[in-house]
Amino acid sequence: MKKSIALTLLALTSMAGYAQNEYDALRYSQTDIIGTARYMGMAGAFGALGGDASAVGINPAGLGVYRSNEVSIGTGLNINTTKGKMDGITSKETKTHVPLNNLSFICSIPTGKDKGVVNYNFGFTFNKLKDFHRKFSVNGAANTTSMTDYMAAMTSGHGLQAADINSDNVDCADLSVLGYEGYLINPDATTNDQWNRAIDDGETVTPAYDIREDGYINEWNIAFGMNVSNKVYWGFSMGLRDIDYSYTSYYSEAFENNGDLLKRDQFEAKGVGFNFGLGIIVRPIDQIRIGAAVHTPTFFLSSNEDYGIEENWNSSIHTRMDQDYNYFLPSRNNSYELNTPWRYNFSLAFILGHRGLLSLDYELTDFNSMSFDSDYDSHASYSYENDRIEKTLKASHSGRIGLEMNVYKGLYARLGYAFVTSPFEEPKKATKLQYNNTVYTNPEYIVDRWTNYYTAGIGYRYNGWFVDMAYMLRQNKSDFYAYNAEVNNIQLQGNPPSARLNSLTNIIALTAGLKF
Repeated sequence: MKKSIALTLLALTSMAGYAQNEYDALRYSQTDIIGTARYMGMAGAFGALGGDASAVGINPAGLGVYRSNEVSIGTGLNINTTKGKMDGITSKETKTHVPLNNLSFICSIPTGKDKGVVNYNFGFTFNKLKDFHRKFSVNGAANTTSMTDYMAAMTSGHGLQAADINSDNVDCADLSVLGYEGYLINPDATTNDQWNRAIDDGETVTPAYDIREDGYINEWNIAFGMNVSNKVYWGFSMGLRDIDYSYTSYYSEAFENNGDLLKRDQFEAKGVGFNFGLGIIVRPIDQIRIGAAVHTPTFFLSSNEDYGIEENWNSSIHTRMDQDYNYFLPSRNNSYELNTPWRYNFSLAFILGHRGLLSLDYELTDFNSMSFDSDYDSHASYSYENDRIEKTLKASHSGRIGLEMNVYKGLYARLGYAFVTSPFEEPKKATKLQYNNTVYTNPEYIVDRWTNYYTAGIGYRYNGWFVDMAYMLRQNKSDFYAYNAEVNNIQLQGNPPSARLNSLTNIIALTAGLKF
């Protein structure tokens, strides 16, 4: 027994630091307004309305509103343009993508009654919740602070000698290995554990980043809804969420006196999780509907056969000083469990007779309730990461408003607006967790400030057939940081590179379907 305890403690103390952090949790938890064109044309304000396949993800009670069967499919065109501004220098990149936005089948079973249960409804829906496709670049002016300062500070202070700097040493950060193998950092000859940058003191560097993101978050829902006396609608959903994400970054520095560096990081993640939703819509009078819904976290759990979230990445460094040096780190992989936030939706809709409707939604997403856990085989503890999530993140608020008007015999016009607030407690003070022995080599991070959506759409209904089209402008403001100003309790001299990102996504969505 004592021997097994000792072995467990040894495993705990000799484990490499994979250092999942709040940015990983946010990436797999934040969703977007994507779905049917009608849903997008009204900025997703469907919590009290229902009767739309994508509305099940907001309030499952919306399934109970259906009085007929329905099939639908939707696609779109996404054009993302991201401007990065660093040190007064603006760079712009554009990326285009054609996604499948939604697919659904709704089955409505009438009971033939006017009182009590009027309909039992079942639904299978597919919705894209997040489209990661984006690329951007930032280019800075000459700076006295270098990535080599960050590498040296990360390597200092815990007894590492030159012989200890290798990718097999679990007490050594992979970023330290890149710095050492690229001849960018050196041990201080007068101390046992102090490391310095190899370039000259006071020498400036000119930094640049190029980053590309790809992938998606998809969700398949099986839902059940019920109509009670045409006054109360309720619904329940079971969701299966699928993540596929990839990230490639190139960081370069041109040295003032001689040479340059180029660091490449490539990162992929896949995951499958499940969640549940419960909602209700009440119609006190014909002109008003009131809705409320709660969604559990998505549980990305692992077992001895399956993973919660699995990550794979590889990194390399190329430096050119007195000669060229190239070093490729061994590929790394890790898996872990994640619980995304609880979500709460409250909504109100006004039915304007046959002329149209106005809908209002408010949603609270409790980001500081997210948590990591170790996978099935790991002894890793995430207590520090979870405590950091609780202290640095907060609940994010989202407001949505949508208007639909019947302009002429089955022809509808729609408008919408939505906003989402920052999930960070203090965005201007946000940093990124990096352990002294982390295998992650990408210290950059992005802090979301706010997101706005401006939408418009049209739709046509004829003999059960419908076609909808929507336009959405998604505007996101965020701050980009190349690395922390402090690492390993060492404050870097000067300010690390940072930039303001302005990301605009123009989306055209098209949905076709049939009610029967």
